[in-house]
Amino acid sequence: MTGGGTAGYRLGLIVTELDGHLAFGHSGFWNTFAYHVPALDLTVAGSIMNHEARRGEELAAEVVGLVTRR
Repeated sequence: MTGGGTAGYRLGLIVTELDGHLAFGHSGFWNTFAYHVPALDLTVAGSIMNHEARRGEELAAEVVGLVTRR
């Protein structure tokens, strides 16, 4: 999962930053999302049942920020 592939895409997972932390995950067309932040041993997953709503990745980043600011 952490090697090979291209810089931003590995085995169906994307590599992104959530509130400054490296995360591996995926978001879907219908605003489903699941991300894991290894440094925090934190997984954030969910769905927003409105395609026009905020992107799942934005919500996941907000949750990571809330957890790290506790």
